[in-house]
Amino acid sequence: MAFSKDGKHLCSLSDDNQYLAIVWSIETSKAVATYKFGADSVFDFAASRTEDLSFGFACKRGVNFYTVPEGVKTGLFNGNKLRDFISIGFLESGEAVTGSSNGEIYVWSGRSCKFTKKGHQGPVQIINGYKDFCLTGGKFKIIVYDSSWNIVRDIEVPSMVRAVDMNEKNMILAGLRDGKKNGTREAHVTK
Repeated sequence: MAFSKDGKHLCSLSDDNQYLAIVWSIETSKAVATYKFGADSVFDFAASRTEDLSFGFACKRGVNFYTVPEGVKTGLFNGNKLRDFISIGFLESGEAVTGSSNGEIYVWSGRSCKFTKKGHQGPVQIINGYKDFCLTGGKFKIIVYDSSWNIVRDIEVPSMVRAVDMNEKNMILAGLRDGKKNGTREAHVTK
């Protein structure tokens, strides 16, 4: 699930083969919008940090951006190769970042792909964006990118990264596939 920027709505996604996205009003507990993705698998979704009622979906055959009431718009690759996306996150600037099954990240402005960058050796499982940097997690690795998409830090971990975040003291905490957690200090990221 993902809360809208204003905190007044919640988006949920069914895990059946219809991949039904429902946007709920928290105040009334009623659905305000629904969208059925159908047979195209949805692996991850996130809420925009700059627009209310705007969500991004990482899908088997691309990325979709869903804004209520406008509806779903497919990401435009602008000559970049179409990929299966495993993860999606939003930066505080509003740009979306998707992680592909082959280890590349795609950075989006609106629904258009600005550029791609190779980062991981396997799928990019998780993306967490901030104001001036972005964390990605994949097979045995966490990568910290600065706002110019340079790799600031490359952290090896003993398993697949399934969740990653950073606290106010720049400590990165990762949840790993094997159920363990991995904390690392001195991330050397300036907020």
